[in-house]
Amino acid sequence: MNITANITIKRTFAAWAAAVAAALCLVACSADDPQADAYGSPVTVSLRLAAAPAASTRAWNGAQSDPTAGEGMNSWAVVVADGGGTVVKVLANDGLGDIYSDNIGELTLPAGTYTFYSFANISMTDIGSPKEGGQCPDFGTMTFGVSGNTLTLPEGGIPMSNSQTIEIGAATQTVELWVVRMLAKMELRLTNATASDLTVTGVTLDGVTQNAVGNLMLLPQPAGGGETGACSPNIAEGAAAGNHTWEQTVAVPAGAEEPATLVFYVNESLTPANAHGLFTLTLALKRDGGEDGEMRYALITNDDGNWNYIGRNDHRVIPVTLDDYRLDLTPYDFPPIGVYPASVKEEDGLFTCTFHAGGHFHLVPQVMRYSTGQALGYGSGSGQWQYTGWATDGTPAIYADGTATADQPDNGGAPVWVEGSRCIIGKIKETATGRAYHTLTVSVGGTGGEAARTLSYRICIIKE
Repeated sequence: MNITANITIKRTFAAWAAAVAAALCLVACSADDPQADAYGSPVTVSLRLAAAPAASTRAWNGAQSDPTAGEGMNSWAVVVADGGGTVVKVLANDGLGDIYSDNIGELTLPAGTYTFYSFANISMTDIGSPKEGGQCPDFGTMTFGVSGNTLTLPEGGIPMSNSQTIEIGAATQTVELWVVRMLAKMELRLTNATASDLTVTGVTLDGVTQNAVGNLMLLPQPAGGGETGACSPNIAEGAAAGNHTWEQTVAVPAGAEEPATLVFYVNESLTPANAHGLFTLTLALKRDGGEDGEMRYALITNDDGNWNYIGRNDHRVIPVTLDDYRLDLTPYDFPPIGVYPASVKEEDGLFTCTFHAGGHFHLVPQVMRYSTGQALGYGSGSGQWQYTGWATDGTPAIYADGTATADQPDNGGAPVWVEGSRCIIGKIKETATGRAYHTLTVSVGGTGGEAARTLSYRICIIKE
């Protein structure tokens, strides 16, 4: 778990739970028809359509909130195409009033294999106005414009879509169809661990697909075998990604027993193209109702690959604890005359330390109070900080071989923490170029009987 710049954040998420559990199944049928086993013989089936089945393969260890008004279906359309791509049936219904499932009714089809294209809150014009007996539109190559980066849902409801290829035969009586929402839901649960009342005035997420015409592909790209409601991103080629800010005012009182909740929606998005390849959450804050805004940053961690992307239909719940601590990190190296010394830059929760020469180096951390700028003492006591962990991603090639357990001139290899010096030491190869990623974890002793806080910071070391 990575926490950066005063925010403790635990990555948790899941796709929306369906209001009606739609277990995808095909069960028994027309046993009274002696010709039912013959390919092409008529078979009557019952159709049912539901929104967003639960994604059991992407569950998390907490409870989701209930669905919000406007997250259901106001209209639906089902296009049935045979194996040759001919539309054999078009079914539609509107004026439904935000429902989560609907019994479509009975449909008689010759036994065979069909593709059922299901849509909700999307007009027939937007999907090419398919006609029975005509060629089915190539839905798989169609794009669709989704303005999913929003606080409020579209008046006509969230657009939804899906496709399912199903064999209709003697054993088929009921066909369960389902659709997935074409945007994701983000839910921040905010806890204030400072001594001051805070107000969140906005939230920014980087690397998200921007609202635009034709930004997403019309159909989803199912994950987990296609039967869970979970999706991998299916972004239109050339769709832009960047930062988006949701302006919303949420009070987060100090000492409140229940977290405050901030909910917003976001377009499905690929892995961000930033230096650390992780989504960054930025909160704009005010302290004690003051006018001066504060910005705090936190990387959304990716311990198990759950944050490689944001998929349509995801419901991601993120507990966030607002702390009164920030990290200062100072690099020291010993370059030759005429070579620039090491530098550090903190941006969006990532510390980037750039070295222009190889050799022995130090990284010296210091924890500060965000509210006062006061440096905390080192130790395990109340209001003090201490080192708790250092991790390295992979096996970087920029470091000298071996490691060191003590801080001595020109020693070291892969970076390690040295308790006596209260710093991280390492040694970079003289001829190496490249970068390495690390996570520094510290703890801050609680004051006034409060529990200690664990804070993690992401660090990138670059050798030019």
